[in-house]
Amino acid sequence: MLYVYAITRAGQALPTDVSGLNGMPLQAQASEHIAAIYSTHPDRPAPTPTAENVLCHERVIEALMRDGPVLPVRFGTAFSTAAKIDAVLLRGERAFSDGLERVEGCVELGVHAVRPRAAETAPAETGREYMLKRLASERARREAQDQLHAALEPLAVDSVRRSLSASSHLLFSAAYLVRGQSVAAFRQRVLELGPARPDLRLLCTGPWPPYHFAPVIPAAPEATHVGQP
Repeated sequence: MLYVYAITRAGQALPTDVSGLNGMPLQAQASEHIAAIYSTHPDRPAPTPTAENVLCHERVIEALMRDGPVLPVRFGTAFSTAAKIDAVLLRGERAFSDGLERVEGCVELGVHAVRPRAAETAPAETGREYMLKRLASERARREAQDQLHAALEPLAVDSVRRSLSASSHLLFSAAYLVRGQSVAAFRQRVLELGPARPDLRLLCTGPWPPYHFAPVIPAAPEATHVGQP
């Protein structure tokens, strides 16, 4: 089994202070412009998403980010042969090359807004009253989401907003691709939004590798995926 951690530019140095799953050394399978970073595990199935394995996967990606842009590969991606990896690199070379250019010098920050449980209100007396209350609640929810995003989007290179159920206490959840020199300003902006929205609890997480901004690996025969980071 060849277990893949990330896509980098061809020729990027491999970190010497971390190893792959089960202590196996890191290797690179390169095309002309990009490379897949992996470790070899003879006669082993794809790993299970235990805390230890997921943390190891994350450590490898973070170590790779010290020397250049990285596209993280989701946890559990494995191939049976190097030829399978070559096929993926060939099919995805343009998308991966563009993706590496896009995330260079950037990290991912997460922003989440949680609303407290609403106080109980008198039940609607009619179906029309119930629908009007629901429409007003949904309108207020969308306006709050749009206002939060509008305040943060100018500080980011790109963003991905998560679709949430109207019944969820998580009002807003998004990932932002932020340049390294803008991380402090982005976090400060989140802090500044807090007093303006006392009805919400805002949380900024990261920096993380740019998981939400990495192209999906093209399907390949015998590729295995177990869980996600």
